[in-house]
Parts: sequence; structure tokens; C-alpha cells
Amino acid sequence: MVFEGSGQVNEYVGGYADWQQYKTELAKSIESDKKSVKEKPKSVKKKKLSYNDQRELAQLPATIEQLEAKQTELNNQINTPTFYQQDHDVVAQTLKALESMEGELEVSYARWDELELMTENNE
Repeated sequence: MVFEGSGQVNEYVGGYADWQQYKTELAKSIESDKKSVKEKPKSVKKKKLSYNDQRELAQLPATIEQLEAKQTELNNQINTPTFYQQDHDVVAQTLKALESMEGELEVSYARWDELELMTENNE
């Protein structure tokens, strides 16, 4: 058993020499962690949004709104009771269109987030 201060008592397997070795290794580990935290990462160049990026950022909300409207329309079609009674090809095309719409939405959201981050970093 080892009294470590602040009222802490811990149990270590081995003898006094083992405990000393453990404490030394722990101290080195903590020291190296402190050094790595102190080292500043390379400064990231703040890139100003280009004109095209600014236009894209301005247009993205409207684009996303249109995609969401189309997605809602497709979901409403799919949720009708007779949807799966249609021809298999029509059902497959509609489901594929919905999947494609969801992919486009995901890409649009990611791009919007990326452009917003770039804008925030430049402020």
C-alpha cells in the first residue's frame, strides 16, 4: 500500500522499487504529454472565401430547401397505401430517387457546414 498524499491510499503489486519505477515512468509520460500540448500546431492559413464560394454559400439554403421539399414529396408518395401495389420498376425508380435525394442533401449540408466554418475562421 502506498500513501500518495491528499488522503489517497493506493495498492500496487510489487515492492518499493517497482512502485518507484512506476512513478518515474508516470512522471515521464505526464511530462511528454505537457510538452506535446505546449507545442503549437502549425498555424492554419486563414483562407478568405472566394467569390464563387460566397455565391455558393448564399445559394445553399435555397438549394437545401428545394431538396427537402422534393424529399418530402417523395416520402409522401411512398407513404401512400397503394405505393407498393404499383409496377415494380416505378417503385424502384422512386426509391432510388429518394436515396439519391438524401445523398444530395447530405453533400449540401456538408458543403454548407464547410463554408460556414471557413467564414467563421476568417472573422
